[in-house]
Amino acid sequence: MTRIILFNRRRVGEVSKMPLKNFLQREDSYTSDELGLSAYEKSLCKYFTRVELKGKRGRKVAVLLNPDITKALEMLIEKRAQCGVLQENEFLFAVPKCSSYYRGHDCLKRFAAECGATHPEYLRSTQLRKQVATTSQILNLKNNELDQLADFLGHNINVHREYYRLPEATIQVTKISKLLLALEKGKLTELKGKSLDEIQDFTDEDDDQDIDSDEDSNGARPLELNSISENVRDEQVCRDATSSTKVKELDRPKKKRAYVKRPWTASEVKSVMKFFGNHITKGKLATLTECEACKKAYHPILASRTSQNIRDFVRNKGTAYKKQICK
Repeated sequence: MTRIILFNRRRVGEVSKMPLKNFLQREDSYTSDELGLSAYEKSLCKYFTRVELKGKRGRKVAVLLNPDITKALEMLIEKRAQCGVLQENEFLFAVPKCSSYYRGHDCLKRFAAECGATHPEYLRSTQLRKQVATTSQILNLKNNELDQLADFLGHNINVHREYYRLPEATIQVTKISKLLLALEKGKLTELKGKSLDEIQDFTDEDDDQDIDSDEDSNGARPLELNSISENVRDEQVCRDATSSTKVKELDRPKKKRAYVKRPWTASEVKSVMKFFGNHITKGKLATLTECEACKKAYHPILASRTSQNIRDFVRNKGTAYKKQICK
């Protein structure tokens, strides 16, 4: 359970409550041919298994499992009766002799304490999810790639672009898995400025052999050729035909409004520092509700500042304070 949470940067509750039937109905093959995928991306389709879960607010989310974890889970299912798991217990990570499940937070906390980390309290689901969301900003991700990452993490996004997209299962196995592998191996900094399509094979030699091994050695099932909709065909045309008018319309950058940063006055800084002093020293982010309360408490000094301005100010001050302490 801990390995699944760490690799997928998934919420602990989503993995803890994984239904047994969802794992048994997992997807082992994906649409990968004729979609403009690289050889490495096609090999990922054979390497990873995808299991769909019910996420926050009823959203559909997924976890990706490598062959080692899949085999471990299959063995776990085989030993359920021997370990005293009740037949009516519907959870994959079931607690013996009752209808409950093991809590992911307890698993993370235990192994974080045992691994010898300097700050084991940071090895939590929330911090790990923030890591993948923030560190991915160093990559040159396109708007639709940011949407794909947000979809995988189960985040809510205001504007969701649904045109010219690969099938969802293929996206998560071939695109998002490359980012997760880079995080796991600590090589994300080597990918600075690259898009998901530009990321190629960066795994260790042993992993290359596992992923690229042929069907006879790893037992991978051949991929079935699924019918491809006209929209998916158009997607490949839009990617490769740089002279196409449609590509120019899609890729044309939107005009940005002229924005002039207005320096914070001494009275504004003093007001915000006084209200959010504890947040800054503890590295805690301010909520928009708290920022609105700050505006009301120091009206009219902060009348010209939005709640988001105040929130960004607190975050930046907290980051600067943390760097100063580290020095």
